[in-house]
Amino acid sequence: MKILVTGGAGYIGGTVSRVLMDGGHSVTIYDNFCHSMRSALPERAQFIEGDLADRPLLEETLDQGKFDGIMHFAALIEAGESMQKPQIYFRNNTAGTLTLLEAMTATGHNRLVFSSTAACYGEPEKKPITEDAKLQPTNAERTIWGRGMRRSFGITRRGSRSGCFISVTRGR
Repeated sequence: MKILVTGGAGYIGGTVSRVLMDGGHSVTIYDNFCHSMRSALPERAQFIEGDLADRPLLEETLDQGKFDGIMHFAALIEAGESMQKPQIYFRNNTAGTLTLLEAMTATGHNRLVFSSTAACYGEPEKKPITEDAKLQPTNAERTIWGRGMRRSFGITRRGSRSGCFISVTRGR
């Protein structure tokens, strides 16, 4: 399969990219290096330096790549910093996710794996956590980062109702 990995120069995105390539998949990484390093790029991956806010570049990348799926790991994750610089976190995590979904829709891509956080669910009523589980934020979720991740998750939930096949991963 041909997979676009946003945030593929970060720890999780880079690890997933390596696993995909080891499994025989073709990977293109889309990253702006705001919290990652060029040296973290897996050697065999194709690479496009770009920001989620750049919809024309996202659409060009998606059009040219004709990907089987997109894996979205390009979120900023520092909860403390999000309280000091909320606009950066909102722009990247919430608006960036929306821009990615819009670009996917415009180019006919409808398969997304969205990396989220289990903090949106607090202490879940049952495990494993399902897509329809009640959102019960923890203290960490009350930060700008947490609220932004919750909004991004809400956006992806609505996208799945409009024909996108979206899977959400949750770390804790």
